Amino acid sequence: MSRLPLSFTRFALAAVLLAIASCAGTTRKPPGGWFGNTYLGGEDQAFDARKVFVINFQIDAAGAKPADMLIVYGVPSRLPTAQEAMRVELLDAGGRVIATLATSDPRVAIVEQHGTDTLTSGMLSVRLAYDPAAKRARLRDAAGKSAAEADLAAATAEFCRRNRRDSICATNDKGQTSSQ
Repeated sequence: MSRLPLSFTRFALAAVLLAIASCAGTTRKPPGGWFGNTYLGGEDQAFDARKVFVINFQIDAAGAKPADMLIVYGVPSRLPTAQEAMRVELLDAGGRVIATLATSDPRVAIVEQHGTDTLTSGMLSVRLAYDPAAKRARLRDAAGKSAAEADLAAATAEFCRRNRRDSICATNDKGQTSSQ
């Protein structure tokens, strides 16, 4: 069994005592905010009400189709994609692209000591920052061709059903939400 030199032990003890002394009389507030996809509410902080679209497409040999669309509190994905095989776009009412996210093909699986394999089907799930102007989501394949489109109205309606007090759910005199 090896022993640490006495000088190192004394140094470590001095460092610990110095750290304790520097914290004496101070109160540390817990961190707050979004950490990945988890929200930590710190003391004396207002809730960070950023929202994202969670957009899912089912992809197989026959093509792609919308699977599920949600609006939730959170932040968009910050992770870079391994390969840019597909793109998800948010479109406004006029069909103009207002946001885009490059993503990998979910059917491609990396297998250790083998390389990559392509599965017969996969579920693509992406998070894009909420934009009230977004009305549709479009998936483009590697060649840039439109593979599928989805209407986001149902996602907005479901979000507002669960979060009536959220700012995007305020109704006007016609009973429409501000995002319609």
